[in-house]
Amino acid sequence: MLYLPHQPSHQSHHLSASSTPLRGALCVQRAQDATAPTATHIDADTIIQQLLTTLEQQPQPNPSVPDCITLDGLQIRAGAVVEDAKVYALEHGGGAAARAQAAQRAQAAAERAALARADGGNEEQYVGGPSDEEARVEPLVARVTVVAAADLPQECVVDTTGAGDAFIGSIVYGLATGLALKDAMRLGTVVAACKCTALGPRPGLPTVEQLSKHVLEGRVIQHS
Repeated sequence: MLYLPHQPSHQSHHLSASSTPLRGALCVQRAQDATAPTATHIDADTIIQQLLTTLEQQPQPNPSVPDCITLDGLQIRAGAVVEDAKVYALEHGGGAAARAQAAQRAQAAAERAALARADGGNEEQYVGGPSDEEARVEPLVARVTVVAAADLPQECVVDTTGAGDAFIGSIVYGLATGLALKDAMRLGTVVAACKCTALGPRPGLPTVEQLSKHVLEGRVIQHS
């Protein structure tokens, strides 16, 4: 999981209608049923930005239907979520360009090694060892899901301590109770946001009774 700030484009009727960056998290789920040769190769940053753009264009949830109500009566609504069922071979750090840079660094290291051994001119003998091969990172074959942070006014944030644990713990709970990953992530945004409304890692955590039935069941009620 990674925290993702994202500067949205201007969409007057979508989640990110203002100039405030869209915030949320992503999950990169390793695909056990596919291999790199059969997957679409793409730079990781590229697919993430594509999904974030799609995320900001999602319709807003119904504002009259909260997903959680804090003990102080604050209403919290889950963020939108976008998952891509397609399997990608995610290239890390720029793909081919990054590999070319790694090769250049390996060549420079070989030249330094040759000079250190008074063997200048024979740099090729010091290139291609196992340590140099490690610089070539194999792509991660995976599916990617992104979720926007829950709707929580900045002035209501008291303490973020434990928010990450609340988010991950809620995903584990959701998966254990039969939710799809995307729905478990939506639940996680709500629980994490609720936690942030109180001081300390535990006092703000909601009970099941504070959470709406639809968010616990993985249902989304859209704005009519």
